[in-house]
Amino acid sequence: MRKALIIASEVRSGSTFVAESIAYHFHGVFGDVLFGLTKEHFAGLRETSSHTEILTKFNSLYLGHQGWVATKIMCAALSIIVRETRKAESLREVLFGSNADWIIVRRRKKVSQAVSLAYARKTGDWHVYTTEQTSTDKPKVTLKETEDALRSILLSDTYLESFTGLIASDKTMEIFYEDFLSEPSCLIEHVYDVLGVARPSEGVKYVDRTKIRQEATGQKRQSERDFNAWLLENYYPVDKPQPPKTITTGVSA
Repeated sequence: MRKALIIASEVRSGSTFVAESIAYHFHGVFGDVLFGLTKEHFAGLRETSSHTEILTKFNSLYLGHQGWVATKIMCAALSIIVRETRKAESLREVLFGSNADWIIVRRRKKVSQAVSLAYARKTGDWHVYTTEQTSTDKPKVTLKETEDALRSILLSDTYLESFTGLIASDKTMEIFYEDFLSEPSCLIEHVYDVLGVARPSEGVKYVDRTKIRQEATGQKRQSERDFNAWLLENYYPVDKPQPPKTITTGVSA
């Protein structure tokens, strides 16, 4: 049976950066197979998707010569997969059995994540690979657009918390994007063990070879400050205006 390494994440969580970090670090041993972690192969799943369709998609993933496949799955697709694994043991086994290992990627700074999502929705720039794309003349997001993005992110984050409980503790690792930026070796060492690759005798030394750019422009930071300032003063229910009452005098002609 093929072995699977899977990233589960939510939108704008930094999962593509984490995925590229893993893929480039192990490229010398595993070739291109781990770049599957950057690709959402199951993004096309819909409410009507069946366990047969999901299993067919899984079996079509690029198989490296070491017997591994890799992919990234977002929350919406995860919910359909969970539903269908409860109908078919064969699907449950390949995705949640002993040969499947999961990395759950989340983000601590929710407002930063929400601003990133709001800008991506507005500009269409979901991933940045060149410095030319980091122009500061992008349209500014509104407070409402950030609030809508935050609501979406909080729901996805709650989903990932629940989803993590479905996986055996020895088959999953949860990582926060900010923690990975400050100390990447913890996750990289974990992946060595998962893949069955001996760690270097001199210790794991991570070098950032990723192509994706971590974009945090001054405009985005200002949007974060603006939203935080607004939220601190506006987190209360607003009473809806009541229609004026009709007054009858009781006077008859």
